[in-house]
Amino acid sequence: MTEATSIESGSAVPGEPLPDVDTGKLPLWQLVGKIVRISNFRFRVGANIIGLKVASLLFEGVGFAMLFPIMEYIGAGRDIDVLVERSGLWRKLVDYAAVVDLPVNLATMFAVSIICIFFRQIFQYLQVSYQARQIMNLNRHVQVKGFGKALAAKLGHHDKSVSGDFINDLVAEVGAANSCIFSIIAVIGVAIQLAAYYAALVAMSLWLSLFLLVSVCILGVILRGMMRQSRAVSQEITGLNQAFVSFLIERMRSMRLIRLSGMEKAEVTGLDHLIGNLNERGYTIQMINQRIPVIFEPLTVIMVFAMMLVSIDLLGMRIELVLMFSAAALRTLPLMQQLVQSYQSLLSITGSMRTIINRMHDFDHYRESDSGKQNFPGLKKSIRFEDIFYDHGVGDEAPALNGISVEIPAGKITGLVRPSGSGKSTLIDLLPRLRDPDQGAITFDGISGNEFPLSDLRAGIGFVPQKPQTFNVSIREHIRYGNAAISDSDIKKAAHLAGAGDFIEALTKGYDTILGESGIRLSGGQLQRVDLARALARDCSVLILDEPASGLDADAEEQFLEALKRIHRETAITIILIAHGFSTVVDADQIIVLKDGRVDASGNHESLMKMDGWYAQAFLKQHRAALNVNSPGR
Repeated sequence: MTEATSIESGSAVPGEPLPDVDTGKLPLWQLVGKIVRISNFRFRVGANIIGLKVASLLFEGVGFAMLFPIMEYIGAGRDIDVLVERSGLWRKLVDYAAVVDLPVNLATMFAVSIICIFFRQIFQYLQVSYQARQIMNLNRHVQVKGFGKALAAKLGHHDKSVSGDFINDLVAEVGAANSCIFSIIAVIGVAIQLAAYYAALVAMSLWLSLFLLVSVCILGVILRGMMRQSRAVSQEITGLNQAFVSFLIERMRSMRLIRLSGMEKAEVTGLDHLIGNLNERGYTIQMINQRIPVIFEPLTVIMVFAMMLVSIDLLGMRIELVLMFSAAALRTLPLMQQLVQSYQSLLSITGSMRTIINRMHDFDHYRESDSGKQNFPGLKKSIRFEDIFYDHGVGDEAPALNGISVEIPAGKITGLVRPSGSGKSTLIDLLPRLRDPDQGAITFDGISGNEFPLSDLRAGIGFVPQKPQTFNVSIREHIRYGNAAISDSDIKKAAHLAGAGDFIEALTKGYDTILGESGIRLSGGQLQRVDLARALARDCSVLILDEPASGLDADAEEQFLEALKRIHRETAITIILIAHGFSTVVDADQIIVLKDGRVDASGNHESLMKMDGWYAQAFLKQHRAALNVNSPGR
């Protein structure tokens, strides 16, 4: 049963399916709103950025406004009396100067203008610095949040996902999506600047201001078609970025296959084609950005010259006022161009915005349910599977588990055997609730596994996969993984119990030896025993081993089996072995044979051999094959 979650809060709402998000139909403002909620963006951050922008604007406005009295002062031959008699503005200016005891002259006015410009630059620097820090913090927050949600999502969801797509989303698309917030802030800042400048323009000439506004609207209509193209290309770029990262991850994991298949040139050609397509879309976006100034700037120059002609020839405006109006108009036109480009940038990242919204929605939708309250004390009696059904949901295939009912006694070794595809791994995934059954119940000493918190239940279950999953860390760090508080003495104790202590201590750096990527610096058998030590170091009461001897040579397999016998002899741990072969389960206390998602037979090795069922027949076939291979003359 899927539990619904809220994309905004991430809270579970049991029993209510989360509605799908069709982001392709959402308008831009709704996309931005969802990104704001996902990122938990604080509006005070936006207010701070806009506040710094306004402070910069105020000083810029004063510095710019000083140009008008400077030009008038020069035009009047530096005669203050003439200016005071002619203009009320000059009378106020002289009065204010007298209050602060400043002389009214060219040097003073230039000094005020320069000081205002200096403070404008300081506030602009503070704004850029503050915004850069906030962008990095926001990206980090969403990346960490996305990674956390990925770890909390159900295993079945990850089975159907492409890891490269998620990595690309976390690395590349998060930054692009979050930039929409700061693009909106930039738009607000530019809008405030435009409003201030336009108010000044209206004060100087209403008719010229209307002419300017109509001209800008015409430019907007001309540029509208390019905006639509940006939205479509943005989605293509996001998809190609995901394909690019997935391609690299898959090929880097398969170096041996590529080389042994002689496919190096073909893979290089494939990557070249992929990057070529990506570059073409990126080039399209860049060219759209470049066309804006190509269209905008020549038309703005024409507009300014037209306004100057109209203002002088038709409106008879004074030359000082015409120059001031033209200067203000020239200052507003780049701001209008910036406004258009900011909108263009928003459209060019809509693909990233949709991708992040959908990714977070999916993770919330498929989040593991964790409502247990009772502490897991460890297994004392038995684990029971009661009428368990589980379907992977792949086409028309039969359920992986089809009414399984079985008991696993505590403190014993239980083996699960059957060829691949019989549901062995699925059955084991249900124990730590990596998957939840579609029907039925799993109990630990009579208590449903759902009653325990996930972290508590999983802390009591150790797991050793068929191929150890390691990071490029030291042996000590790997054994400690999952139990950070473990002491060095307990690490060594776990290593010796797993049969790894002697060879680890014989290494030059001992427990500080770096494993290398995928544990390449140790042999397969050594790495398997180190991983077994990691599971034992968790002090678990249940130990699951998924085909632990698969891929090991005879000596390594023998050493691993000796370690299992030692664990069984010296501890009360319940051991569950998943096996494709029989060497690891012949000494098990209980062997469960699965067939078609059901329990076909159960018992120890001797009793199953007497039944002459699948287990006995398969064991004899494997035995004969081994004898034929090793017989003389072959």
